[in-house]
Amino acid sequence: YNSYSSLETKFYFSEPYCISRVPSDDAVCTLMNHNFRSDQFLYYKHNFYEKSWLEATARFNLNGNETKGVRTEDYTSWEYNNIYDFDNFRYSGGIEVSYTAPLGKHTLDIGSETSFLNDRIRQVYAGYPTFHHSNMDEYLFAGLSGKLSSKFSYAFSVGYEMLFRKVADVNYDYNKPAGNLSLNWRMNSQHNVGASYSLRHTAPNVGQLNPYNTSTDSLMVQQGNPYLLPSQSQQWKLRYSFNKRG
Repeated sequence: YNSYSSLETKFYFSEPYCISRVPSDDAVCTLMNHNFRSDQFLYYKHNFYEKSWLEATARFNLNGNETKGVRTEDYTSWEYNNIYDFDNFRYSGGIEVSYTAPLGKHTLDIGSETSFLNDRIRQVYAGYPTFHHSNMDEYLFAGLSGKLSSKFSYAFSVGYEMLFRKVADVNYDYNKPAGNLSLNWRMNSQHNVGASYSLRHTAPNVGQLNPYNTSTDSLMVQQGNPYLLPSQSQQWKLRYSFNKRG
């Protein structure tokens, strides 16, 4: 029996700085940025008998950004001036816990992954309402891996994901199964064949959800849809490898 733990903390601050640039012949931008970031990471591992162990990690992030700028575009018949002023703030974190133990000639792995996120995007000069986005994600899983014979090996995992999200004034829950399976056949020292299948879910990021225009270009509108749901993907793979030693 033995245990191991570690704690890591990082802080980052940037002094306000200003950049003036000319991206094209008809546009001039002035930008001022101020950023800060803080990261904490905690790791713990406890080894039991018979090659089994409990592993846990915890993380927390805090960051903010203030961006101010002026974009001026000169055209033949008109001039476009855009003053933008963003005040953004985010905190996020998570806890992952897993237990790994031998099960005969196989290895059992069970655990959970919990994560949370909260965003605030404020466009001060534009006068839009402050955009709030919060997210809680819980994933429970169990997996098994090992060898079926001297030439065949496998690994599979099944899980269930629960997502609770609030985007502006829109609330929704998303609950779906997920998993993956892989098989490998080592024909001999030179030839190897494998196949895999995975079922995954990908949640939209904050930029895809923000309903307010964040573009500073007069010819482009950039805004998201708060009603977007996570996407589901299924992937099949078949591979063959040949290894010849010289």
